[in-house]
Amino acid sequence: MKTVDTHGSFDEALSTSSSQVQEIADGLRKLIIEVYPDVVEVPWPKQKIIGYGVGPKKMSEHFC
Repeated sequence: MKTVDTHGSFDEALSTSSSQVQEIADGLRKLIIEVYPDVVEVPWPKQKIIGYGVGPKKMSEHFC
């Protein structure tokens, strides 16, 4: 998996979330990587979201 970290990191995006939400997000992240190892992760800490995508426009063409 590649991470586009120009806006921040996975951990930063979840830093203010509850431990329960962090645990769920971590599990989902692992599942996404298992199913699609070439996925690109794009975290946006200010919006508290993390996108996953493929293709030439990974920053705008997310599938989850």
